[in-house]
Amino acid sequence: MKGNGYSKKAGLVGCGVGAVMFVAFGMLQGSLIGGTAGVEAGGYLFSDGAVADLATRVLAAAGMLAGVAFAALVFLASGFTAGRLVGLGVDVIGAARKGEALPRAARN
Repeated sequence: MKGNGYSKKAGLVGCGVGAVMFVAFGMLQGSLIGGTAGVEAGGYLFSDGAVADLATRVLAAAGMLAGVAFAALVFLASGFTAGRLVGLGVDVIGAARKGEALPRAARN
């Protein structure tokens, strides 16, 4: 089959939609949850003191970065997967209408 490659194009569009969704919904929640986890971890690991205050802030910052990175990963991966599946469905329907062989990914 000499398909149009809608699967790849739709996957990239889905990745873009996932990036927009991440900026709109995931960035704030990822930083809040990660920061809270870092502060809680710092409170459990260190006692009172100047070093403990600095270490708690460093853990909070690292938690915020990790939370944002994980949220970005989830949104981008899910957007790409959803777009790729929609594009594969379009390729399969187009091939079935033309009476051609199915795309290689659909035969597996």
